[in-house]
Amino acid sequence: MKVKKESFILIFGTILSIVAFVGIKAGHFYLHGLCNCLSGKLFEYVIPLSGLVSVIFLTNGVIVKLIKQRQAASENVKKAYETMNGISRINEAMLSRLQLNKLGQAENYLKIIGTILGTEGVKLKNRAALCFLAFLNKHNNSLEGNVIYKKDEDLIIDNEIIKIDINSEVAAAGGMNNMEFSNWADTNDSIEKYQDNFEDKVRQKVGIIKNFIAYRFKGFEEGVLIFYNYENDVDQYDADIVRDLVGYVGSLHSISIKQKENVMLQYLVMRKLADLAEKRDPETGKHLLRIQSYCRFIAETLSVKEKYKGVIDVTFIEDIYSSSPLHDIGKVGIEDRLLLKPGRLTPDEMAIMKTHTLIGAEVLKGPAFLKMGRDIAHYHHEKWDGTGYPEGIKGEDIPLSARIMALADVYDALVSKRVYKEAFSQEKAEALIKEGIGSHFDPVIGVFFMEHTAKFVEIKNSFQEEIGNPGF
Repeated sequence: MKVKKESFILIFGTILSIVAFVGIKAGHFYLHGLCNCLSGKLFEYVIPLSGLVSVIFLTNGVIVKLIKQRQAASENVKKAYETMNGISRINEAMLSRLQLNKLGQAENYLKIIGTILGTEGVKLKNRAALCFLAFLNKHNNSLEGNVIYKKDEDLIIDNEIIKIDINSEVAAAGGMNNMEFSNWADTNDSIEKYQDNFEDKVRQKVGIIKNFIAYRFKGFEEGVLIFYNYENDVDQYDADIVRDLVGYVGSLHSISIKQKENVMLQYLVMRKLADLAEKRDPETGKHLLRIQSYCRFIAETLSVKEKYKGVIDVTFIEDIYSSSPLHDIGKVGIEDRLLLKPGRLTPDEMAIMKTHTLIGAEVLKGPAFLKMGRDIAHYHHEKWDGTGYPEGIKGEDIPLSARIMALADVYDALVSKRVYKEAFSQEKAEALIKEGIGSHFDPVIGVFFMEHTAKFVEIKNSFQEEIGNPGF
């Protein structure tokens, strides 16, 4: 059986006290002689002995108290280290991406919340069961948010949006300062009466509330973060941890809001650029809309294949949908006499027309959000075997987005009516694309098309056909 450290210290202290007592009394014996032993001076030994016993107990009591205080402080330091180390790992993972659109995504501040709920591998001594995260809606002066809880090892966001009047006096909304924490046992009320402090809709999700820590945060976004039902009573240490987390959550949510606005602005810029190209070539009809849908379908379906896991993600899919209308942006630099010429172009005219890929790449130089659009505009006429233009690159040297675009663009040109031809039948279009697999088209993407022709037909039919110019 393992003896605790306190026991060793108690035994050592007792022995040390006895030795000191014996030493003192030995000197006394030497000075007064053995004759004094029977001289009636019994109290000379009884009183020091009683004092010794008192000193032993008092000394050992202080020692035990100091040991416990030191252990508690050590445990708090350990908890603080584990907590901040876990939070730092999450922040490092987010910052390492160096992409604002990922940094501001909601799942990142959910990871921060997960440190308290225990889904992020941070071993807190005191963890909450669930939380309520709400943001201020300034239009109706209410806090609006969701209950978030742990299920197995994942965070789950309850679908119901709960609205709380900011002026209400429940602890989850108004009537509190920047921070508040409480245990029901610290109040004079019963645990049942304690429930009156909380918003009914929140309490219905939480159940019986025994403690909570709530923080209001302000800034670009205002809101409240409340953790409920910790495993043990909450104290200032637990509240300080939540206070630090609130700064992260508020900042990341603000970034998320701003980034959504930024993405919308970026998409608007790309849409307007595509509209500009379309105005120079007004007979493209629904071509751009169909192209977007083809590209998104290809990307979404390929993303689950082993070859493309980690390559085609949500961001890639969103980018190719937004960027695909820019594939012919370079046509703004082509003369009207060529761009609007009915019928086939001469070889010299075709050579000039091919420069729209280089013009497009030049036009889209600059901002990072135009990177995929630039690749598509530059390379969507390259071929798998290297016989395409303008660079004559081949295989996987051609950006994946451009290889997807190549098939989508050719298919739409084949099945669409043009000024110089009728639309090809689906059967003929499929035959031509099948013939080009491994030469014109990426084999994986070409085979994918042949396996999903029905979906391509569905997309084509979902847009009204219009007469258009060829996709050069």
